[in-house]
Amino acid sequence: YSEVHMDGHPARTMGSWSRWAVVALIVAAGAAGAVSAAEVTGEAAVGFCSRYFWRGQLLSEGVVLQPEVTVDVSGWYAGIWSNLEPGSGDSNEVDFNVGRAWEWRGLQLEAGYIMYWIANYPSTQEVFVSVGHEGWVSPKVAVYYDFDEGDGAFVQGTLERVWTLPRDVELATGANMGFNIRHKVMGSGSDGEPFTQFYNLELYTALSVPLGERFSLDGQIAYSFPLTTQSKEALRGINWDGEADALWGGVTLSCSF
Repeated sequence: YSEVHMDGHPARTMGSWSRWAVVALIVAAGAAGAVSAAEVTGEAAVGFCSRYFWRGQLLSEGVVLQPEVTVDVSGWYAGIWSNLEPGSGDSNEVDFNVGRAWEWRGLQLEAGYIMYWIANYPSTQEVFVSVGHEGWVSPKVAVYYDFDEGDGAFVQGTLERVWTLPRDVELATGANMGFNIRHKVMGSGSDGEPFTQFYNLELYTALSVPLGERFSLDGQIAYSFPLTTQSKEALRGINWDGEADALWGGVTLSCSF
């Protein structure tokens, strides 16, 4: 997840990030112990990606590592995600998220909160809700509202088709379409102001390979391009390579517990 290319607040140090990460993990562990009677699951994963990609934006000059840990207690979850650039040896972002996922009348519902802590740029916060349905083709709509630095909203619609192959391997193809609602993090149009328009279309193919009962290896390749002149102008000003479209890929090793 995430990025935030804006001027302003001084950078947080990784020492501060690390202390808060430890505190968050301790709190999560304590909460899990307190509800030992509930169903407690979790997942740890590390991704290796050609670029840091988020909502149409290329936010790294080169390859990145993206580790994350999530703990789920009967549908309530808390997680930590980070973006690391091996070339610099720095972690330029740490995100914390909490939320609730549940089913209702055949729909997959989710609501949550995300705190983005970014080096050299202002941190920001979002709340979100999403609704989806699993079928031959699975649609999903998510709405993210940034009530902090972004001061706007972003809507993402997804259509995905999943095929189950031999040995429980899954192949997925899909598309994500973004719609920007005066979200400052998504950049400015040609007039230098936040805008409300369609943002980008991302086409992707993903493969998930189970490795025993607890591990899985997932790969993905995706291509994203702007949908309007305003979003093209905004993405050119944000992306590291100065281009509005983006091609990226990555692999992720996950372990459930």
